[in-house]
Amino acid sequence: MTSLLQSIDDAVFHFLNHTLANPVLDKIVKLAADREFMAALVGLIIFVLLWKGGPRERLVAVLLIGCLAFTDLTVHYVLKPIFQRLRPCQIMILKHAPEGHGGSYSFPSGHAANTFGIAVLLSCYYRRLLKPTVIFATFIAISRIYVGKHYLTDIVAGAVYGTAVATLFLWLTRRWRDLPSSDFILSLGKRPPGGAVQPLADEFVTVLESPDPKTIYYCSPGVAVLESGRIVATAGLRGPGMEGDARGHGIVFTSDDRGKTWDRRTDFPFTHARPFVAGGSVYVLGQMDDLTIMRSDDDGETWSEPVTLTDGERWHASATNVLYAKGCVYLVMEKRAHMDCKAWGPSVLAPVLLRGTIGEDLTKRESWTFASVLAFRDAVPTEALDYFGVPFYETPPKAAYTPAPGRGCAPIGWLETNVVQIVDPDHYWYDPDGRTFHLLMRAHTGGTGYAAVAKVVEGKDGSMTTMLETMPSGKKAAYVPCPGGQMRFHILYDETDKLYWLLSTQATDSMTRAERLDAERYNLPNNERQRLQLHFSRNCIDWCFAGIVAMGPSQKQSRHYAGMAIAGDDLLVLSRSGDARAKSAHDGNLVTFHLVKGFRKLVY
Repeated sequence: MTSLLQSIDDAVFHFLNHTLANPVLDKIVKLAADREFMAALVGLIIFVLLWKGGPRERLVAVLLIGCLAFTDLTVHYVLKPIFQRLRPCQIMILKHAPEGHGGSYSFPSGHAANTFGIAVLLSCYYRRLLKPTVIFATFIAISRIYVGKHYLTDIVAGAVYGTAVATLFLWLTRRWRDLPSSDFILSLGKRPPGGAVQPLADEFVTVLESPDPKTIYYCSPGVAVLESGRIVATAGLRGPGMEGDARGHGIVFTSDDRGKTWDRRTDFPFTHARPFVAGGSVYVLGQMDDLTIMRSDDDGETWSEPVTLTDGERWHASATNVLYAKGCVYLVMEKRAHMDCKAWGPSVLAPVLLRGTIGEDLTKRESWTFASVLAFRDAVPTEALDYFGVPFYETPPKAAYTPAPGRGCAPIGWLETNVVQIVDPDHYWYDPDGRTFHLLMRAHTGGTGYAAVAKVVEGKDGSMTTMLETMPSGKKAAYVPCPGGQMRFHILYDETDKLYWLLSTQATDSMTRAERLDAERYNLPNNERQRLQLHFSRNCIDWCFAGIVAMGPSQKQSRHYAGMAIAGDDLLVLSRSGDARAKSAHDGNLVTFHLVKGFRKLVY
């Protein structure tokens, strides 16, 4: 076996060192394999990652430093002295030795170990770099044979060793729970070290990245899991950098490896959409003023032409939840009920519950039933609200109030609605006939900690009527406790543990005066967007903290407006995110995928 390997080594060495030798290739190879050049190149990569990047980039930079240091030291001071294999240029009289005849031992190749370690680390976090980094590492490794410094087995052993070390570093990073990798990197700078609460899924896969962060932004990511295990996700693009309508368009993308890699399937001419499954088909429903929908019958591979469900109306939406009950699919879109408000419109939005029969073609209007229209300002008299600080600012009924320059507050209202059904017979809101659905909405009040609430009751004739809920005292309820209810949130009911799960944005200092906010804080004091938090509840009122899912290292680097789906024991999270290049916390330049493994173990 040894003689066979040596004969292969000799043949490959003779071909590369003798047959291919030429002066032009000598110059290219000498530059590429020069240790000072390689050190400068790696140093530049690390500098850019630390200077320009977010938490993931800083993590990659520290991994590169640690992995290269460990690999280089162990190769030169442990492995080479153990094997003591002389270099070809030290045991042969070579006519072609561009780097001379000196050097330490030959086995394994340090160049191959280092470059393949770099390739593994970079391609793990940036999938598109897989091919170029492997090609570069292979070229560097082969060049060591060309210059007479190594045999083929030297570079193969180096490549294997470098790959193994990088893989070990990645494994340790993901298993180091006492000081998670992302927090360790952030503790070098922007995020203080220590603390009992560590993010559940700070590491992420970048699904989409804006080609121009200052003029093109992502919005409303939505996610669904098919029976096959495929993940179907949607997101919208908008902004002044968009060609045509600045309101943008949407994208469908899929993953077949639990979010590690993604394929872009199609674009569609509407936004604020969500994917959902019904009757063996996948649908995407959103709006471009009118409600618009399209369908796929092959797990998201191909899609029908979009069709509208309304005509000449103004709708609003976000990729909130979808509920399945009684052979139907239920979801909420918001209709603009009045056109006289000159400000942003939560006060004039009406949450409309839509019911579609599973098995029918949901691209047809007749397959849907719409609930009655009830706008916030028609349901809740603002002057009657008192004693719990709503509204936070005194806003005109049809115009915005400006508590500080550049920071406006529209009239209070509701938007971005989730629908839930209470299934506990002991709950005050339980309906034994199963005809009542509760709507939990982002509460635009200027404050934090509440969700707006309404309910829809189905009649025996199939009609649906929207109204406020009433407490046992007879008092109507416009708000219920909800951590993060001031921003878009997402609620899922898990049939396995019979719990409601809430993914929302955590507020930490909403009482800072508007005029004293940091320049990176978007709009009002209650508008923090950098922390995604997870809660669970038995009743949709009392929420228990489960953990921080992810958090950006600065106020501008947001993690918010996230959708979620359950896949086995794991929770899939798709976030509207930003890094240091983002225009603002609101206008993010990334869509990121986070995986909360074994989420049910968080229950206590």
